[in-house]
Amino acid sequence: LAAIHLLQLVLGCAVNCEAKETYIEAIMGMEESVQQSLMEAIQLLMKAVDQCKTLLTENAHLAQKCHELELELASLRDEKQLLQSENKKLRAEASVDHVNPDPVTGASLLGTSSISGDPVVTSLSPTVANVRIGQLQDQVSKLRSEVYRLETGKEEMEMKLTHAMSMNQELKQKCDQLAQRAEEAAHLKDELDIAREELATSAHLTAQMEQLRKRADEAVELRVRCAKLTEDNRVCVERLRELEQETRFSGNLRSQAETQRMQAADARLEATEATRRAEALDSELRKVREELTGTVREKMLLVTELNRLRACCEELQMCVNPTRGVEEEIVSLSSDANVQLSPAIQSQMMNLQEELSRLKTSLSTVEGHTCCVTDAVEPSPTHVHQGFQTETAHEPISHKIGVSPVPVQNGLPEETESVQSVDRELSSLRNQLSQKEQEMTAMEQKYRGYLWKAREVIRVLEREHRRLRDNSQSIHVPAGTTEPAAQEIDRLRSLLVEKEDIIEKLEVCAARPRSHIYFDVCQMLTITIGKTSQTRTLLLRYVTPTFVVGRLVFFVVRAQELYDACIVSD
Repeated sequence: LAAIHLLQLVLGCAVNCEAKETYIEAIMGMEESVQQSLMEAIQLLMKAVDQCKTLLTENAHLAQKCHELELELASLRDEKQLLQSENKKLRAEASVDHVNPDPVTGASLLGTSSISGDPVVTSLSPTVANVRIGQLQDQVSKLRSEVYRLETGKEEMEMKLTHAMSMNQELKQKCDQLAQRAEEAAHLKDELDIAREELATSAHLTAQMEQLRKRADEAVELRVRCAKLTEDNRVCVERLRELEQETRFSGNLRSQAETQRMQAADARLEATEATRRAEALDSELRKVREELTGTVREKMLLVTELNRLRACCEELQMCVNPTRGVEEEIVSLSSDANVQLSPAIQSQMMNLQEELSRLKTSLSTVEGHTCCVTDAVEPSPTHVHQGFQTETAHEPISHKIGVSPVPVQNGLPEETESVQSVDRELSSLRNQLSQKEQEMTAMEQKYRGYLWKAREVIRVLEREHRRLRDNSQSIHVPAGTTEPAAQEIDRLRSLLVEKEDIIEKLEVCAARPRSHIYFDVCQMLTITIGKTSQTRTLLLRYVTPTFVVGRLVFFVVRAQELYDACIVSD
């Protein structure tokens, strides 16, 4: 209980002092349970203070009431003394009257009455005196009852006085206790100030300790970083040594690269010459094939014409004399027919024979050229070494094709390594070519899907056009309102036909053997040129036909436009 009172006193001092805001903030920063207990203690303290104030006011009121009661008691005592003295006098007079009951003495007594104070005539009758005595006796009885009442009031006032004295004593004791508590609160306030100063010093010391701990951690980190930097410095020194060695080696490689660049330039010139020859052979082969297709077509026409004429001759032979000389007439008719038809057909046959002979000669020359090209494209290992030797000697490819094979120099490991590197380069280039072919097929499938979508859109538009036309015929709408839709459908249909023609042309171009010739020429160039960065670009430039790429790009653009137009119209 004393601890609770002490806590209440401390809280009261903290809440009611000058720095109460800081204490209240500190209390608000505590836990909820502590705050709740503090609030309950503060409420109890406030209730105790209110009770003390009420007790002090009651004490003052009771003191004032006691003073009033004391004054009233003094006045009542004075009145009592007067009444007692008068009562004594009356009793003495009554006793005298009782001893001497003559009327003269009673009248004298009545004449000297001090209560009434009225002058009484000594010559009163006995009846009047008796009445007067009765009145006096009544007054005495009244005074006695009044005295009894005053005695009872006096006793009550004495009881109240004793109670007020006891309450006053209790209040004095409480005031003494409160004074002691105030002294204890002042002492506790001093202790709180000391504790606050110690807390501030401890907070300062903890902050200094944290700073020292951070500095120690930073020192450890710096030590670790120093060790790491020393290790990195050692690694950098080793790396610098390696880089110096690499720079010396790269200087040698740079000189070799310059020589190889010069060789690559010469080989590039030879490659352009070879591609020019290949294009000339390709154009000549195309012309021969076109002429061959024309002659085959004319031959088929002539064969059909001959079959028709032969059928006519047989019909004529069957119609002429069926009973006699059938064979002779057939022979004669056939000879006549040959005679009749020879001037018209013989000229055509001569022309055909001349064209066939010319085509045979052109085909033989083309085959000879293709054989030469294939021989040049697929050389033996001796030709490979010859290519490297002629590459260093800067000789053209035309001389290379006609030169006889040079014996292989088998004792050189550098040449074997170069051959292996060339094989690896060829395999990588073939992989690139196969990848490009796959990309072209995927692109073709993609654009076929675009065409299929466009065709579906055109069908939908055509059905919509038919439906609109039927509706216009049923509702008797003028035909001019549906003309824009019909024109749009016709335009889309023409674009679709054009794209299909482009696809057929691309398929025909892809089916031509020109890609094989380009592949062989590029293989030859790869063998002769070697490991240079320009080789890949040259091969990719010549393997992919330029006109096929152009047509594919044109087809992509037009198909995308068609698809966008169909979507907009839908």
